Amino acid sequence: MKKLKNILALFLFVSLLGACSDDENVTNPTNDGLSFPMAQGNTWTYDVYELDENENMTDVKLGTNKLIIGEAVTIDGRSGFYYTEETTISSEGEDEPNATAMSSDENGLYIYFSSFTDDEENPLIGITPGWTKVIDFKNQTWESLNIPIDISDDGTTTEGSIKMTGSKVGAVNVTYKGKSYTAQRYKSTFAMNITITSPFGSFSIDGEDDSYYVIISGIGMFEVKSIEIDEETEMKGGEVEILVDHTLN
Repeated sequence: MKKLKNILALFLFVSLLGACSDDENVTNPTNDGLSFPMAQGNTWTYDVYELDENENMTDVKLGTNKLIIGEAVTIDGRSGFYYTEETTISSEGEDEPNATAMSSDENGLYIYFSSFTDDEENPLIGITPGWTKVIDFKNQTWESLNIPIDISDDGTTTEGSIKMTGSKVGAVNVTYKGKSYTAQRYKSTFAMNITITSPFGSFSIDGEDDSYYVIISGIGMFEVKSIEIDEETEMKGGEVEILVDHTLN
């Protein structure tokens, strides 16, 4: 679950951009989706810190992430960009969804998944390659994914759903490189509720994680806070990524 959320966050880093302002002190947000100056070679660099149980940033630095816009591409009739990530943070051995491209228009922001695991022969059940809208510019709330799972194989049944929803939270004031900005905050919730039943018994995979994104128009993603609950201890934790540098071509 964490890896899927992280890939969605990476897409938002490099795609949530608006028109630039000439004001040297304060920048106000423009309407979402009206202007996205994505170009090959654009980069964004983030320091990543651990969160405590109260969702506050700690002094524990986990590493850095750098997002780089690649070549323009058209997939299934939609134009977008490839992108890559340079990171000093270990993947912890988890399968990573193969998110290959991103796109934006007046309706929202989209990410293209060629698969949801590193194993092309065994993709995540119920999910097929394609574009997924992760931010909706037209509505206060939206649904990005709602995938019913109902599979039977050799006496084992897998039932449930995978969902991702989002909403606009509101405006916030932030400081980046000594300048003050009015930014927009979004929330994304990823939920997985699956029950697997076999002749040997059954078990459930239930979880719901929240992520918050703070976007500075004309610059991009300023902050991403990923909140997770430990299934064993039921304590909150997670990580936050803070923008420290960016370049726009």
